[in-house]
Amino acid sequence: MKECVLCDVAITSDNDSDEHIIINAVGGRYKVSGVLCIRCNSGVGQAWDSALAKDLHSLSLLIGIKRERGELPSLKVENLDGEELLLHADGSMSPARATFSQTPEGSGAMKIELVARTPEEARKILKGVKRKYPKFDLESAIANSGVQSRYSESPLNFIMEFGGPLSGRSLVKSVLCFAVVNGVVPQHCINARQYLLEDGAEACFGYWYESDLILRRPEGIPLHCVTVSNRGTDGQLLGYVEFFGVRRMVVCLAESYSGAPVHTSYCIDPRSSQEIDIEFDLGLDRADVHASYNYGRIPDGSIERAFDCILSEAVKRSALRARDQAIDRAVQYTISNLGLDEGAILTEPDLEKLSGLLMHELTPYLVHIIGNMRRRAPR
Repeated sequence: MKECVLCDVAITSDNDSDEHIIINAVGGRYKVSGVLCIRCNSGVGQAWDSALAKDLHSLSLLIGIKRERGELPSLKVENLDGEELLLHADGSMSPARATFSQTPEGSGAMKIELVARTPEEARKILKGVKRKYPKFDLESAIANSGVQSRYSESPLNFIMEFGGPLSGRSLVKSVLCFAVVNGVVPQHCINARQYLLEDGAEACFGYWYESDLILRRPEGIPLHCVTVSNRGTDGQLLGYVEFFGVRRMVVCLAESYSGAPVHTSYCIDPRSSQEIDIEFDLGLDRADVHASYNYGRIPDGSIERAFDCILSEAVKRSALRARDQAIDRAVQYTISNLGLDEGAILTEPDLEKLSGLLMHELTPYLVHIIGNMRRRAPR
């Protein structure tokens, strides 16, 4: 009979649950049953996973993950000029909040300036203005409002904090569940269960950048992986977790393991959910593992190098996505404003109008690109 790896209650058809080995929030697909009861999965498990998802939210947006269900929520960010923006799942940005101002002018008139995040938000605010000023021409204001493309002139400032007891427990839980579905007896994972179940227990994971534990790593892929092995591990049962190829953690499930041999992995590209075959080597001794607990296996510059490889690809992808979005907006704007019937033959004046509409909508993007080129040019 299977038991919950956390509370040891018998797993039945009534209390079984699906556990994502890599959480859905960051692009995980692989679900297993028979390891966690509903009570544990929806209780502490959900709290742990939510903390991990929050820690990885900014990377999820930058990399452009593909979720099994639901869209990534937008994230409030600041650029280096202190401007607050919302970064959305499709890579676009909008103001973090609406702005509204009113300035008295001569003859009792009132000048109103409004910047809203969506047309719907603008209409809602303008309706409030109409209630306050009954003579306000609401329909004219709505008709004359429009969507304006604007680009941040300074880089975004991301805070990428990672770790803490809740996130740590989420990743240890994932490794423990992965070990159990691959034949490991839960009670043999003494260190992992103590950490997950006992307040004040020593964390059984640490950061590892001393060497690459993935052999022949696929270049430029921001992979997620979970591995478990007791092969060449100095009698330990070890796990290894990566998120986006940059957050790299060793997990000690058991310092002294005498169960069945195990050496297995699960790895995906979170941008496409495509599964990737990898080879790995967790041949670490006890001194290595304990040093990782105390940040002793992070050589100078190693984290930055891991980030550089992945983020450079993310920047390229973001640039291509911004270009495609700008072109798509310009085409849609031109079609909507050209004023031609379907199938009409374009005349010379029509072509001139078409060019003008396209350039009108593309100009903010082109100005942004030229400004970036100037800022990067050697002085």
